[in-house]
Amino acid sequence: MTEHELIGYVFMGTLGAFFLLGLPAYYFLRKNRNLVRPPVLGKVATWPLQPLDLVVASGYIAFFVAGWKLSGSVDQKEALSKANAWMIAGNSLVMLMFAAVVPLVMFWRIRPEKFFGLNWPKWRWIFLIVPCFLVGVMVVGTIIMTLGWQKFVEGNFGGDVQAMVQMIKETQDVALMAAMISAAVIGAPIAEEIIFRGYLYPVAKKYTSTWFAAMFTGVLFGVVHMNLLGLPILALMGMALAVLYERTGSLWAPIICHMAFNGMQMFFMLFLKYFPVPAS
Repeated sequence: MTEHELIGYVFMGTLGAFFLLGLPAYYFLRKNRNLVRPPVLGKVATWPLQPLDLVVASGYIAFFVAGWKLSGSVDQKEALSKANAWMIAGNSLVMLMFAAVVPLVMFWRIRPEKFFGLNWPKWRWIFLIVPCFLVGVMVVGTIIMTLGWQKFVEGNFGGDVQAMVQMIKETQDVALMAAMISAAVIGAPIAEEIIFRGYLYPVAKKYTSTWFAAMFTGVLFGVVHMNLLGLPILALMGMALAVLYERTGSLWAPIICHMAFNGMQMFFMLFLKYFPVPAS
């Protein structure tokens, strides 16, 4: 079994858990209201959502499935070796346009700034939330690696350096590095948070439950990055970002935490590029 195939099994299992188990089970339980409590209301609204949104959400998921299929036939390292700053910037712009579908399908029902909670009166909390989030991610990541996940992945699927890491390590193109950093720290967090926490999470919450939706979108978030080594921490991070969104009611919270996480990763990669650690 290859790494791509294992990611595919997790991907299909996640989708099966939602479409074949979660949706039918919660539909049945809701028809028998005495068997299940309604979703915890929290601060993420689901009332503007309609069955059409389940179709649109399925379209997003189909796009991610297509991306997984395509990734199996493309050598990512070779593709990135041919990339330039314009290609990276263009790809980031496409992702932002892809995410822009969400406010477009929502604006006639509710203003996007209200749906996403962009007018966040308690925004100062972000100065406490971000460091706590980053420390939590590092602690959980360390625990996962201590439990042997890295050894399992490297032992069964090899220890190749990720294409993006290798590219940053080797390139001397300043414009390319600037485009990659901008895409990772600005473009990707905004696009991904609009899609995953801003839309897929409330849609899943409306038709299942708060915790089921957080787990489903968290694992889905981890899977679509197509990185087996990082899958557990990304999945848990996705769940934490959904909980954070639910607690604050503002999409700014997960966006800024996501930016900080990606920024921290880019900092470490650049640090190791210019100050390499001697091999033991």
